[in-house]
Order: sequence, then C-alpha cells, then structure tokens
Amino acid sequence: MSGCEQTNPLIPALDVETFSEDCLYLNVYVPVNVQVSSGLQSNPAAVMVWIHGGGYFGGTASSPSFEPYPLLAVNDFIFVSINYRLGAFGFLFTGDDSAPGNYGMLDQVEALKWVHNNIEAFGGDPNRVTVGGESAGAASTHLLSMSPLSKDLFQQAYLQSGSALCPWAVELEEEKAIAAAYGIADILNCPTEEVSTAAVVACLRGVPARNVTTATMSYLLTGITNMLPWTPVVDGYFLPDKPINIIRRKEFAPINVLLGSNKDEGNLFALVAYPSYFIRDSPPPMSLSDFREQAPLFAYDYNSQMEMNAIEQEYIDWSRIHDRRADYLTTFSAFTTDQAFACPVDMTARAYLSMGTNVYYYQMTHVPTTSLYNVIGIGPGWMGCTHAEDLQFLFGWEFNPAISDKVDHTPEEIELSKQFMKYWTNFVVSGDPNLPAISTFIPWPSYTLPELEYKIISVDMNNSRALKADQCRFWNKYIARVSTFTDDLDDLQHEWEAEIHQWRQEDLAEWKTTFEEYKDGIDGLK
Repeated sequence: MSGCEQTNPLIPALDVETFSEDCLYLNVYVPVNVQVSSGLQSNPAAVMVWIHGGGYFGGTASSPSFEPYPLLAVNDFIFVSINYRLGAFGFLFTGDDSAPGNYGMLDQVEALKWVHNNIEAFGGDPNRVTVGGESAGAASTHLLSMSPLSKDLFQQAYLQSGSALCPWAVELEEEKAIAAAYGIADILNCPTEEVSTAAVVACLRGVPARNVTTATMSYLLTGITNMLPWTPVVDGYFLPDKPINIIRRKEFAPINVLLGSNKDEGNLFALVAYPSYFIRDSPPPMSLSDFREQAPLFAYDYNSQMEMNAIEQEYIDWSRIHDRRADYLTTFSAFTTDQAFACPVDMTARAYLSMGTNVYYYQMTHVPTTSLYNVIGIGPGWMGCTHAEDLQFLFGWEFNPAISDKVDHTPEEIELSKQFMKYWTNFVVSGDPNLPAISTFIPWPSYTLPELEYKIISVDMNNSRALKADQCRFWNKYIARVSTFTDDLDDLQHEWEAEIHQWRQEDLAEWKTTFEEYKDGIDGLK
C-alpha cells in the first residue's frame, strides 16, 4: 500500500518505498479468534483504529513500526490503520472555496464511515470502535470527536501526546495558513500577484506531485516559521469553531478516553533549535541569553515581552540567575513540554471529566534503552523520554520481526511493553485498562476530582496524582489572562463585538426557544 505523498527524512529508515497521490487506503487486521462473516456475529469484536502522527506532513499507516501483530496477541479485537493526505495535499488553504483546507481530515472521516459501514463483515462491532493515535494522530482524533461529520462514528478515544487544544494542532489565524499556500506557490513559480486564488490553485494542480511535495518540505525548512504550516483550520464545515470554544460549550462527543504525554516532549523543540545536535550523544548547552533568544520562537502566541517575563518567572531557577555556568536546556524543555503537550492534554482530560465520561490519564517517564530516534537513523543520545518514544512499547517492537533487530530492550522494558499493550488493548475491548484483569498489574485509577490520579508509564507502573498541577494552572489559566491584558485594544474590541453578535443572533434565540418549550411543557402538566 502506497504512503501518501511526502518528503519526510524519517521515512526511509522505516522501509516504506512508495509514495503516491493514490494513497487513500486502510489496513484491516483480523485475528484468527475473530470469526469473519457477512452475517451478524453473536459476539462481534471491538475495533481499534490507529491514526498515525507526523506533524500532518509525514507518516504512513503501512510503516512496519505500526504493524499490530504483537497487540493482537494480547487481546481479541480488530485493528484498522488509515492513510490521509498530508502537507499541502491535505491542508492547503486559501481562505475561500478554491482550497478550503481540511482535506486530510475529511479523508479520516471517510475512513471512519467505511469502518462503521463495513466492519461487521470482518466480525467487528460498529458500536465498539475506539479511535486514536499519537501526536498529529491524537490531535486528529480529538478534532474528529468535535466534528459534526464524525463524532458519532466512534465510542472511545486514546490520545497520545496530542489534542486539539495543543497550540500546534489547529491554525487559528487564517493569514498564516494562506501565507503557506502562497509560499509554496512562490517556490513553484506559480503566479501569486494580481491573480485569483483559483488561478493559484490551478497552477499548483498542474505541477507534478513530487515537485509540490519537495516545495512543501522546502517551505517547512525555510525558517519562516517554527510551527507547522500544514494543519487543520476552522472551516465551518468539518470544524465549526475554535476547539477551545467547542470545549467551553461542551459540543463534543462524550466518550471514554485514555490520554497522556511523555515527560521530555520539549526536547523535540530543542532538536529543532539545535539541528547540529541531530547526531550527537550529548545535549546542546543553552545559556540564559540563548534561552531568551530561542524561547520566543517556540512559545507560539505567548511571545510578547510581558508574556516571556511571565514564563521566565514560572520556569527559571532565580537562585542561579547570576551563575554563568547554569544550563537552561532543561528549563527550555520543561516550558515547551508543558505548553505544547502536557497542559493542553491536561485541559482535555478535565473537559472529558466534566462530561461524566471515564477518563484514564498517564505520563510516560521511562527513558528507552534504544531511542526511537536511533532506530530511524537520526541518532541523538540525549532526548530522554521525548516525543514518540511511547510507540516502540505500544506496538511491541521487540516482538515484531520486521523491526526487532533495531531495538535492544532490557527484560524490564520487555515487561513494560507487555503491560503497555495490555493496558491499551484492555481499554479497547472493555473501556477499562484494568479489564480483563491481570494479577501482576498495579490497577490504573480513573481520573477524577479531586483525586487527579494518573498512571506513570515506567518499569514500575506506579500511580501518582495532580500531574503538573501548578504548571498547567499557569498555562491554562494565568498566561491567557496576561495575554488578554496585553492584547491590542482593537483586537479585543473586535473579539468582544463578535461575541456580542453571537449572543444576540444565536445564543439568545436558542435560549428563547428552550424557554418557550419549557413553558409549553409546564402548561401541559397543568
């Protein structure tokens, strides 16, 4: 099966050779214990759907690293992995009907429709579908739960190192998304001045696919932005509103969810900041001046001087501020981890909890003996438990002949992988990572208030509580207020006017309708 068009330096090491625009396929893996029939089964199997990550510009469902055979040996369920269009092919946006964006997300919707309509023929239950993924795959899953097109197509979700609330998950400023479209048009010598958007898109469609792919990667590497230029957008169709507004109005599917992140996610940003350390065993040194130079580039929208002062106040050890030998790399990693991954995921967990669903929360802390980044050939030896290190344990690489020669897990890590797979597949088949029970497991507590208990994914598999409570209070409450206090007054006025308009035209009308229905109901009881 071809991977979707991409120029991804990580893919060759994962033994995927073919890329094509003809890539919208999915894989269905059915274990021998699941009866396959065109008729209804007396006990149809649960279904686990995997959406790969890769920053919306790379990755493929056909990578050997995502082969589910070790997972299927743990529990009886059906595994489905899907492709979706990537980069400019999946997310080109011009702000109008010429290129409305979100093509990759619509691909995912169609894949879930296919599962819903056809999985019975494979012995699966369309009413026991768990969808999830890692990084962009996790953010995609969360967006799918918010979309009117798909939120009724699955009943559970697992979100690994990502959610729709992550600052990289959705482009909320149309101008930036449009700039990316015109950026690759410029690279490909397509006309961009005094022409319609339709003419720009027509030119791009006339360019060979590989040229578009190369231009996509060139734009990504130009240094114009440290953010992802090809992401979902608020289009009013797939995604009706900003994810935070959908969360606040509770207009998302109330489903069971298992979610979390890794301890050192932010080292991925450090790798981007110091690309010469891609092949080094020791981390780059970061002085205070280096920190102050790099931090605003990775703080997304919170990069004004007052906001950076607030970040420094939260994260810098002021007892060492005059020590010229002090290294601020761990400070940089901590704040980027919390802003871009841990705290958006924390807010997501609390949002699902407010809906009364079952929530299971985790943080992975184990530093692998063999890093994922060594496996794919990049080679740094200083990344810790960083972004995507969970994949080798979820998919049991030690037990997969296609990739086992690239890892060297210790006996403790092999046991960790077994428990990881058991927790995840238990959740798929029962909605509870503890069931079917295994006597050697430390039970995984559900995430509740005020306990805030979560699972530590490590060789000990212990539990703890109130993960990053102080830091996430800072990111999810305090810094947003600092941003509001320092915003441009014209922007605040426009936002206020938009909210007033929505209240008058939509919210008030809805309230009146609901109140009239309530009065009619009271009158009917008299």
